[in-house]
Amino acid sequence: MFSGIALISLIVAVGQGLLGRPDMSITGNGSYAGMLRWYQDASGPEYPGAGVISIHVLFYRLAMILWALWTAFYMVDIMKWAWTCFSKPVYWRPFWTKKKVV
Repeated sequence: MFSGIALISLIVAVGQGLLGRPDMSITGNGSYAGMLRWYQDASGPEYPGAGVISIHVLFYRLAMILWALWTAFYMVDIMKWAWTCFSKPVYWRPFWTKKKVV
């Protein structure tokens, strides 16, 4: 049951990660995720330094697909382990064993 819930959660997360638009946290000056406005209405004798660290969204999508594939293969291993544990005819295992005093 839990493996099925985990599998459905994985499918939803991968769909949102690969098909959705990442939140770029762009705020201020009327900017939003689709448009960035660089504007400064007043400055001193020297312009302030600005820098941007940016990568293309395809790198984000590549990282998401690699994570999704790794998680999917790992999920298959977990489901194999869960099925073998479920299919064994052992109903109760003690958490610890008592030592016999001789």
